[in-house]
Amino acid sequence: MAKPDNQQPPPLPPSASKKKYAEADEYIDFQIHKTQVGVKRNDLLTSCTFLCAFIIAYLLIFAFLDSWVIPGGFPLIARWLLAAILVVGTAWWTFKRIAFPAIRSINSVFAARIIETADPSLKGNLLNLVDLEAAGRSPSPAVQKAMQKRAAVKLSEVNPEDAVDGRPLIRSAYGLLAAVTLFCAYIALSPKSIFSSVERLLLPGLPIPVATQTRIPRVQPGDKSIPARSTLEVSADVLGRTPEKVTLLFTTDDGRFINQPVEMRRREPAVPNYTAELVGENGRGLLQSFKYRVEAGDAVSRTYRIEVTQPPSAKIREVAISPPPYTRLPETKSASGDIDGWTDSRVSLTATTNIPVKSATLIFTEKETDDRALETIPMTVSDGTKLSAEWKLALPKSGPLPRSYYIQCYTADGQSDPEPLHYSLNIRIDAPPEVTLIFPSGDLERPANAVIPLQFKASDPDFNLRSVKLIVQHRQEQVYDHIVFEEDRQSVQGTWQWRLADLGSNRLQPGTEFTFWLEAKDNHQPLGNSGQSARLRLKILAPVDEQVAERQRQQDLDRQNETQLADAGDQQNQDLDRDPQTDRSQSPESDPDNAAEPPDDPQAESQPSERTPEGQAPSADSDVSDNNQSQEPKPDDQQDSDSPQNEAGNQTAPGQQPRAADKPSDSQKSTPSQKNSAGQRNQSSGDQQTPADKPPADDQTALQKFLD
Repeated sequence: MAKPDNQQPPPLPPSASKKKYAEADEYIDFQIHKTQVGVKRNDLLTSCTFLCAFIIAYLLIFAFLDSWVIPGGFPLIARWLLAAILVVGTAWWTFKRIAFPAIRSINSVFAARIIETADPSLKGNLLNLVDLEAAGRSPSPAVQKAMQKRAAVKLSEVNPEDAVDGRPLIRSAYGLLAAVTLFCAYIALSPKSIFSSVERLLLPGLPIPVATQTRIPRVQPGDKSIPARSTLEVSADVLGRTPEKVTLLFTTDDGRFINQPVEMRRREPAVPNYTAELVGENGRGLLQSFKYRVEAGDAVSRTYRIEVTQPPSAKIREVAISPPPYTRLPETKSASGDIDGWTDSRVSLTATTNIPVKSATLIFTEKETDDRALETIPMTVSDGTKLSAEWKLALPKSGPLPRSYYIQCYTADGQSDPEPLHYSLNIRIDAPPEVTLIFPSGDLERPANAVIPLQFKASDPDFNLRSVKLIVQHRQEQVYDHIVFEEDRQSVQGTWQWRLADLGSNRLQPGTEFTFWLEAKDNHQPLGNSGQSARLRLKILAPVDEQVAERQRQQDLDRQNETQLADAGDQQNQDLDRDPQTDRSQSPESDPDNAAEPPDDPQAESQPSERTPEGQAPSADSDVSDNNQSQEPKPDDQQDSDSPQNEAGNQTAPGQQPRAADKPSDSQKSTPSQKNSAGQRNQSSGDQQTPADKPPADDQTALQKFLD
């Protein structure tokens, strides 16, 4: 029953601006638009739901037929055809029922008809009004306003969303739910993977095996090219039902082996991975190409192929070793490949390969049976087959010393030699020099104005010395250094008079202690290796009279002579032990002519060895001059040449010990005359020679009282 015409208009729709109530025509337009949107949304959802249900059902039916009905699954042509049907059908439905309707709008007359179908009480008022407005045949304003008012009143009692028929959408949703449920049930209950069948349908061009209860998803290395004489490890992941055994079957190109089975073993109990190693006939490596596949239960992998190619290898043509210049050694060349050189030597290597290669590397290892690289050097490749490299032999900054090396070549496709030839490598290390402080051999206590005669010997076991330097340290700080020898020779034995006054008067306070030693350096470039003697301590006492200081120096010289005599005797005994035929009666002790003559004057030992022409003790100036004259030590050969002069009674320089007392070298045996000369102390003209023993007891007592 229609309501009276004086009924209030419906509330303001959301599209109205600032009015409290909407006009009748505005309300009608709002409801018509709302119905259009609802119809369009319902149609699109229905189409999408139906499409999803169709795709899932299609895949499920294909998987069932491919896995359980058709032996071996759908062939390749059938899979291409079924995939085309799925793609074309999906594309057509998407364009026809989804994309095209989405860009179109619902007709207002159709929306009005849907509303009137849902509410017959409108009695065609809404449909007639919308149809007249759509056709442009509007009645008179009064009639049109009355029709709009009557239709608006009826529309206020109708929900446009309820007017849209949602039954097709519900049916499509139920169909989609059923398809999804069956799909999930198949995944949960079937021992065969549905995804393998889906892949076979969606990717028909790939060689995907049919779904089985046992699955082999991955086989490594698959298709591959390997160098000859190498071995091959094949691994396969086996999932699903665990088979009793997993077998690899291979067939060689020459037909000698056809489907030859090799049992694969599980790598670890908890990991479903099986491996097998192909080592070739009699373990000599693979020599020809072959095909293989893996079988496990009802699963069979696809067939793979291994191409066996000749590996790239290098042959050394020449190795040139240029030692560093300071060694003065000539360059050596060899074709054997073995390297034996000193550190810092330049090595130039050339080699050729059997096939063209892309790159090559020198790899250094700790030993010939180990391929782990300690260091690598890239080689230069020219014309594809010529290799060259230059480097300097050097010790590694960390890790073991390399003892071997080999050349590893790589082709453009990444192939390399599995068994490269190893060569020996010997890096000779330049050993540091050796220096020994013969005298003093222990800690000292000397007055501040004393002169200490240092006696030393130094040698380099490899090449030559560069210098020998005295270093003095006070409280961990170096306060003095002086080069006592500087010459390019392999060994030296000499003396040097060390004036403590050179340390500086401000440091020579009584009780001050110094640490001193000798440091030798060889001619290794650029800085040279260094060796040090034992470190000794020197305690400074109060200055004494010049004569007492000179007497102390002479005592030190006497101790040097005693040390040299003892060393000479030990050396001669060693020589006699090495040569039993030598007559021991020729030793210096048995030669009466070689015995030291006793002094005529017992007090001569306590007198200074150097005198002025007037027979007085030398002044301080003459002592400094004499000390300066003896700063540089004489080489061993010059000392030997001076020995006859000492034996003839010639004088030695003031403050300098006799040269004949030097220790003989290994190549020279001590003769009785040399030993006798070493045991005597030369004095100035008119002085009598005295044996190299300690001063008499009276003189020692007087000296001790003076020092006290």
